[in-house]
This record gives sequence, structure tokens and C-alpha cells, in this order.
Amino acid sequence: MIETHIHTPSCKIQAIEDGHEVGLLEFEIHENILTITHTYAYQKGRGIGKMLMSAAITYAREQHYKILPVCSFARVILQRNEAYKDLWIDEEQTT
Repeated sequence: MIETHIHTPSCKIQAIEDGHEVGLLEFEIHENILTITHTYAYQKGRGIGKMLMSAAITYAREQHYKILPVCSFARVILQRNEAYKDLWIDEEQTT
């Protein structure tokens, strides 16, 4: 079973399976914006990236953050789901 762990001081979310990291999402936080910079799934086709994004989205909602998806995978996930429209901002909105 894969679990996600949020590490706010180091700005990352890890996907862990049997004690080993199988995926990683890196982010930055500035004011009320969570910027997703990278999403890594070490094994394709297992839904690890989506699990990491789900954890990031849940965290953003809990903290009342907007999400700036610099990472192309994060951008696609947010664009394809209407339920995330309220979270997603683009770089033009941050200036």
C-alpha cells in the first residue's frame, strides 16, 4: 500500500511503499500560494503522481492556499478536473 507523507519544512510530499520512496512532489509556499515545481513517479502507470497531487490538493484546501502549477503534470491534473478550478491560478495572477 502506498502512503503519502507531507513534509512542510522541506516542502515535499513523499509517496512511500514498504518503507521506500516511490514518488515525490516538490513545492514552494509564498504567502497563500503553493507552487508545485516537480512531480516524480518512479514507476509509471501506478497512479503515484495522482496520489501525490491528491495529497497536495488536500493540503492546499486545508491551508486555504491557491495552487500555481509550474510542473506540467500538476497543470494537466488541475486543468482536467473542474472541481479544482477554485484552487488553480496561473503565473499572470501572481504578479
